[in-house]
Amino acid sequence: MASRRAAEELIRRGRVTVNGAVVRELGVRADAAHDVIAVDGARLPPPGPRRTVVVHKPRGIVSTLDDHPRLVLRGRSSAGSTRSGGST
Repeated sequence: MASRRAAEELIRRGRVTVNGAVVRELGVRADAAHDVIAVDGARLPPPGPRRTVVVHKPRGIVSTLDDHPRLVLRGRSSAGSTRSGGST
């Protein structure tokens, strides 16, 4: 598999086929479960069964893929706020 940008480059270079036809245009639709998709002649495996994972996340816990600190604001500003730059 490849990232989206790397996959786009493979398509532009004519290295991807769908059902035996070379694909050079981005946005061509293909269904990996029904179509034969290959890169450099090697067929991509069909997708496995879908899985759904349900995770309990307690209130107040922030989930993220990056761990950069960030400000989390809760609630809303009051109508009488004197904050500059905004309208009341």
